[in-house]
Amino acid sequence: MVQVGNETTTGMCGETNWQNICRLMNAGAKAIRNFDRDILVAVHFTNPDKTDWFYKLADYLNTYKVDYDVFATSYYPFWHGTPANLTSVLKNISGKYNKYVMVAETSWVNSFDNVDETSNNVANKNDLGKFVSYDVGVQGQIDAVSDVFRAVADVGPKGLGAFYWEPAWLAVGTSYMQTLPVWERDGSGWATKYAGEFDEDAGKYYGGSSWENQALFAADGRPLESLDV
Repeated sequence: MVQVGNETTTGMCGETNWQNICRLMNAGAKAIRNFDRDILVAVHFTNPDKTDWFYKLADYLNTYKVDYDVFATSYYPFWHGTPANLTSVLKNISGKYNKYVMVAETSWVNSFDNVDETSNNVANKNDLGKFVSYDVGVQGQIDAVSDVFRAVADVGPKGLGAFYWEPAWLAVGTSYMQTLPVWERDGSGWATKYAGEFDEDAGKYYGGSSWENQALFAADGRPLESLDV
């Protein structure tokens, strides 16, 4: 499987006109088909909780005849609605357009601890949202991931599964100032300043990890029981 674009819910490569976005997607799909027609072509969106807009995205793909096999979505329980809604949305899109569906990104917090002086995306109870109420911890990760797997499986044969993102995004070192030179040299976090030409966030969030408390490993690298799921 090859994915064309990442969370292209509002645009792709700087393009926001949907006819043109679909042209870009078709260019990517054509390259994949020319290389190997057995490779599945996936497209990827986010915010399945915004149901009407999600259906509109699928309609754009159909209207502009995008050549793809898999409709993928990010689904983070603290942002994107209930597992039941996820199943409903994916089942409707799969059934209407005869496409495979999957969750391209999902996660849950194993702790609110911040070990590397880089702010975490989900840092406290206020960040957990209103949609679900899993425990903060390893059992919460197990429950959340199991529910996501089940939600996709409930779509039926066209539900492919889910990817956890990002299970191993751990911090390297704990002191920002002491380890910044190492991060700059060897890489850690989102993107180094050298990627600034094509990523506006490069260097801005650089160093450490904003996601280490959602990994499937403890901060010291030990695998958590949630990894077994």
